[in-house]
Amino acid sequence: MKGIVKGNIDTKTAIIFGTVNGNVRVKHLEINETGTINGDVKTENLVIEMGGRYNGKLDMKMGLEKQPETEYRKEPSFEIFKKAEKAS
Repeated sequence: MKGIVKGNIDTKTAIIFGTVNGNVRVKHLEINETGTINGDVKTENLVIEMGGRYNGKLDMKMGLEKQPETEYRKEPSFEIFKKAEKAS
Protein backbone atom coordinates (compact mmCIF):
# COMPACT_ATOMS: atom_id res chain seq x y z
CA MET A 1 0.00 0.00 0.00
CA LYS A 2 1.34 3.43 -0.84
CA GLY A 3 0.09 6.96 -0.40
CA ILE A 4 1.06 10.64 -0.47
CA VAL A 5 2.37 12.82 2.36
CA LYS A 6 2.26 16.60 1.89
CA GLY A 7 4.51 18.13 4.53
CA ASN A 8 7.85 17.76 6.27
CA ILE A 9 8.84 14.62 8.20
CA ASP A 10 11.21 14.44 11.19
CA THR A 11 11.65 11.02 12.80
CA LYS A 12 14.28 8.39 13.63
CA THR A 13 13.50 5.86 10.89
CA ALA A 14 11.41 6.10 7.74
CA ILE A 15 10.70 3.61 4.96
CA ILE A 16 9.08 5.30 1.97
CA PHE A 17 6.78 3.27 -0.28
CA GLY A 18 4.70 6.16 -1.69
CA THR A 19 5.31 9.87 -2.35
CA VAL A 20 6.50 12.54 0.07
CA ASN A 21 6.09 16.15 -1.04
CA GLY A 22 8.20 17.88 1.60
CA ASN A 23 11.54 17.76 3.37
CA VAL A 24 12.65 14.63 5.25
CA ARG A 25 14.98 14.62 8.28
CA VAL A 26 15.67 11.15 9.70
CA LYS A 27 18.52 9.12 11.16
CA HIS A 28 17.84 6.13 8.88
CA LEU A 29 15.99 6.45 5.56
CA GLU A 30 14.97 3.76 3.10
CA ILE A 31 13.31 4.61 -0.19
CA ASN A 32 11.51 1.58 -1.60
CA GLU A 33 11.38 0.85 -5.34
CA THR A 34 7.97 2.60 -5.49
CA GLY A 35 9.00 5.51 -3.23
CA THR A 36 9.59 9.14 -4.22
CA ILE A 37 10.67 12.13 -2.15
CA ASN A 38 10.16 15.58 -3.65
CA GLY A 39 12.13 17.71 -1.20
CA ASP A 40 15.42 17.95 0.64
CA VAL A 41 16.74 14.94 2.59
CA LYS A 42 18.88 15.07 5.75
CA THR A 43 19.95 11.64 7.01
CA GLU A 44 22.85 9.67 8.46
CA ASN A 45 22.00 6.41 6.65
CA LEU A 46 20.38 6.06 3.25
CA VAL A 47 19.19 3.04 1.27
CA ILE A 48 17.55 3.52 -2.13
CA GLU A 49 16.16 0.47 -3.89
CA MET A 50 16.35 0.25 -7.69
CA GLY A 51 13.49 2.46 -8.92
CA GLY A 52 13.28 4.57 -5.74
CA ARG A 53 14.03 8.28 -6.21
CA TYR A 54 14.31 11.68 -4.61
CA ASN A 55 14.25 15.14 -6.15
CA GLY A 56 16.05 17.61 -3.93
CA LYS A 57 19.20 18.23 -1.98
CA LEU A 58 20.88 15.44 0.02
CA ASP A 59 22.73 16.18 3.28
CA MET A 60 24.37 13.20 5.01
CA LYS A 61 25.98 14.21 8.31
CA MET A 62 26.54 12.39 11.58
CA GLY A 63 24.62 13.42 14.70
CA LEU A 64 21.45 14.84 13.15
CA GLU A 65 19.61 14.40 16.47
CA LYS A 66 22.03 16.88 18.11
CA GLN A 67 21.29 19.71 15.69
CA PRO A 68 18.93 22.54 16.67
CA GLU A 69 15.18 22.07 16.19
CA THR A 70 13.80 22.99 12.79
CA GLU A 71 10.39 23.54 11.28
CA TYR A 72 10.06 19.77 10.76
CA ARG A 73 7.25 17.84 12.44
CA LYS A 74 8.42 15.53 15.26
CA GLU A 75 7.09 11.97 15.15
CA PRO A 76 8.15 8.68 16.76
CA SER A 77 9.84 6.09 14.55
CA PHE A 78 7.42 4.54 12.09
CA GLU A 79 7.10 3.40 8.54
CA ILE A 80 5.68 6.21 6.44
CA PHE A 81 3.82 3.74 4.30
CA LYS A 82 3.36 0.07 5.11
CA LYS A 83 3.83 -2.26 2.23
CA ALA A 84 0.79 -4.41 1.53
CA GLU A 85 1.42 -7.99 2.54
CA LYS A 86 1.66 -10.30 -0.40
CA ALA A 87 -0.64 -13.29 -0.40
CA SER A 88 1.27 -16.55 -0.10
